[in-house]
Amino acid sequence: MNIIRTTLLFLFINLSASAQNFTAQKVAVDDNIFLPFLKGEVVGKIDSRGVYIDKIQSIIGRWPKISSPKGFKVEFYSNDSLLSINLMPYIMDGEEIATLPGSSLSLNFNSISSFFSSPLVGDIYLAPVKVSDFFGYPVYNVDGKEVTLGCKDISSLLIPVTKEEYLKSLIMNEREKGSKTISDSEIKKSDMEIQRAYKEMLKYDKKGAEEFLKQMNDFKSEYKNSSNKNILLDSYVNELNSLSPQERKDKAYYSHLSVETTGNFSGLVDPKDSESATLLVRPDLSILRGEESRLSIITIRWNLSDNVSKDSPRSYKPKGKYGFALTDDIVFELYNDKGVWCEIFDLLIKR
Repeated sequence: MNIIRTTLLFLFINLSASAQNFTAQKVAVDDNIFLPFLKGEVVGKIDSRGVYIDKIQSIIGRWPKISSPKGFKVEFYSNDSLLSINLMPYIMDGEEIATLPGSSLSLNFNSISSFFSSPLVGDIYLAPVKVSDFFGYPVYNVDGKEVTLGCKDISSLLIPVTKEEYLKSLIMNEREKGSKTISDSEIKKSDMEIQRAYKEMLKYDKKGAEEFLKQMNDFKSEYKNSSNKNILLDSYVNELNSLSPQERKDKAYYSHLSVETTGNFSGLVDPKDSESATLLVRPDLSILRGEESRLSIITIRWNLSDNVSKDSPRSYKPKGKYGFALTDDIVFELYNDKGVWCEIFDLLIKR
């Protein structure tokens, strides 16, 4: 049945394209020759058994500028938890017509973990920060990128982490790594964090910044000369042991400036003492058990060619030009089509 529905969708898409006027006129933009008037193709690799994924693909697939693309190729890809739509402008590659990656969007379904990027440790993440709304649903900043969440209240999906839980995760992680050596990439990352904290301190306390840098250099020298090289592990263990029973139960807050403010390497800070303090959380995976056949959560990520608004169509300014701006403008229009997204969000189960 899914195959029949998908086949009919693509037949409709290709038939509707015949009503447009298409040409192979070429337009030079920067180093490429684009074909912005060429009749586009819609293709799809469908490997989904989810009814709601088929419905969402149909909703987006019948949107006029997707169903009958002009100047770009549309590629749908789906599996049981993902639907991605890629818009790829046509270019000339010598005498051949080819495509280049353009704009895209991806939708993940019933996956809390897909909402996040990289954990701090284990399954522990920085709590996301809400930055906007999208037709009644929140938009969050997640590791510097905007993510739209088809779920009214993310707090019901996240569990605050205690100081004890976080420190124990750090300790376990160090022990699993052996905590005997630190890779060159980890040393480089640590140096970058130290330099960032140092530059931040220079803005308001030059003397303190120099003292901080000296302490960090002394620490690096001590580590280099250490035979066991388990200073990080010892630091986490000592910090955990120093907590009172009540402090162990307190919610964990993290700041990349913690070395500067507290002298510890865990990142833990008192939220009252740090403006950059962020709550630590872990996803509550149990909330979706038994509901795999129903649509509970949609995570939407955007990708534009425009470097300024790469993951944020809401801040993008349409250019009305050819080249990569063509598909960026199309995705901007799709982003702002209330009818499309309200129809998609109506598929979510009501909690």
